[in-house]
Amino acid sequence: MAKIKQLEIKPPKLYRNWNENTISWDDAFRNYNESVVQSHLGEESLKQKGSGYMVSHRAEKLPEVKGAIADLGLGDTGIAHLYISIDASNDGLGTHVDTTDVFYWQQKGSSNWWFDSGDEWVLEEGDMVFSPKGVYHKVTSTEARFGISMSDDSLSRHIQMFRKPYK
Repeated sequence: MAKIKQLEIKPPKLYRNWNENTISWDDAFRNYNESVVQSHLGEESLKQKGSGYMVSHRAEKLPEVKGAIADLGLGDTGIAHLYISIDASNDGLGTHVDTTDVFYWQQKGSSNWWFDSGDEWVLEEGDMVFSPKGVYHKVTSTEARFGISMSDDSLSRHIQMFRKPYK
């Protein structure tokens, strides 16, 4: 009988006041609008879920985000996504699991993070959370907010996320 390799699951981690050099709402919407243009040109650069929840796949173009990617050691393969929620009742992506380690940097507003490991945190402007691949989590908004997810994506250009029902 073949041995099954045990996967190492890292715990989530919270970093309070990681970097308070956040971007403005104007810069966030400018980046989102650039993604709308790219999407019309046929690039997979934009997602929208219901009313008031939007994702831009080009946040690494923002100077503050380029610096954060470098600070995290993600280098040339670092990518970033901008998540905007202007409707606090929207459940965003729901409970899901990522296929890569993700750093999420809260820019404006606040968000609640819940992990199946039992960790729960409220992120405020400048806070960052490390969400390890393979760990179910859910993010909800307490108010209008936006943040940046950053990861090392040397295998493909986009973060591949899939939703599975939480058990």
